[in-house]
Amino acid sequence: MQPVHTITSSILFTQPNETAGLIGRFNEYSGSKNTQNFNGYIYTLNAKGSWYLYKNSKINGAIILASGILTNIKTQTWYTLTLQMHNTSIIGSINGIITTHIQDATYHKGLAGIMSNWAFVQFNNLQISPD
Repeated sequence: MQPVHTITSSILFTQPNETAGLIGRFNEYSGSKNTQNFNGYIYTLNAKGSWYLYKNSKINGAIILASGILTNIKTQTWYTLTLQMHNTSIIGSINGIITTHIQDATYHKGLAGIMSNWAFVQFNNLQISPD
């Protein structure tokens, strides 16, 4: 049985055009100047309330697996993002509320990370656990 991998971080938007997120099962980075050029999953939230779960491919780019909108997302407020992966199950949650629960068998292992759109997003309490 594969372990459950959980990535959690608090994020704070300082400007209304910011995006922040978590990366799971990061692998096969191409080493190019394009930092988006890797295989893995990306779970994001932006300051306008839109969230996305992407399957990223170093060859094909990002494909949206799930998306939605949360109301009342504000700047200068902390939000907790969690990305949990177990076998083919991928669960994304914001402030403990599950926004997506899908199945995808593309990537089975890899590193964890954080991401932003090169804005002044703040991260706090990053936790990465293989339970």
